[in-house]
Amino acid sequence: APGVLVSVPAPGSFQKSVTGLGGTASGTFGVVAASIAVQELVSGYWWNGSTFTAPGTKQWYTVNLPLVGGPVNYTFTYTSATLTFQDNYQYIIDARAEDTAGNTGNLGILASFTYDTTEPASNVTAPVAGTFLNNLTAISGAASDPNGNASGVFKTEITIQKPNNDYWQTGGGWAGGAPAWLPTTGAPGWTKTTSLPPSNNNNATGLFDGARYTIGTRAVDVAGSTQTAILFSTFTFDVTLPWAWINQPPGSAAGVTVYDRNAALTELV
Repeated sequence: APGVLVSVPAPGSFQKSVTGLGGTASGTFGVVAASIAVQELVSGYWWNGSTFTAPGTKQWYTVNLPLVGGPVNYTFTYTSATLTFQDNYQYIIDARAEDTAGNTGNLGILASFTYDTTEPASNVTAPVAGTFLNNLTAISGAASDPNGNASGVFKTEITIQKPNNDYWQTGGGWAGGAPAWLPTTGAPGWTKTTSLPPSNNNNATGLFDGARYTIGTRAVDVAGSTQTAILFSTFTFDVTLPWAWINQPPGSAAGVTVYDRNAALTELV
């Protein structure tokens, strides 16, 4: 009997877009046809050529002919404008091949994939929004990928923007134009501790006293969806030293008795 495998989508994968199904078939004396059947996992419904509302009997659909390759090994594809998938659903694909003698071979293990189009989300947790800093050593936050069959967070990136709208670049330095997305480490909790703007009070090469900076963050999930609803957080760089003064007693007062730090009486003359 001929052999057959499904390779598109990759078995066990998460997908945000599926334009067709595909695989390989092989037979010692050639393969003349291949067919596929698609099932929605939870409901058990089989695709009936237009929708997933056909429970019960598996329904087979012939792949695009002719098959590619030969005389022993072939590849096949199947496309249909009506074969569409729903977010947060899991699907199973079966396939079979037929050789020139009329023998058929099926998949030993059905191929499955999860369809995930929901965007992940992320936000900054430190520095706390609106805070004042005299030294920036780390930026951290959290990311999530909603839904019960979510693919999970793959990575999170951040941007750092100064008041004139320049962005801190991956290799260092400020530059205008499109946001520069900087890599972080960890998922779903993430942090950035390297290649940050130095706390040097230099507007051209790092952070400048009194300036407010904006951090943006976006997550990417395993299926390849990228967060588009960007969340922002701000902090102000502040290295100006505080100062204080004494206004009582007045500096020009005379004949006023005050206590010093040792509680000794001192008379100003």
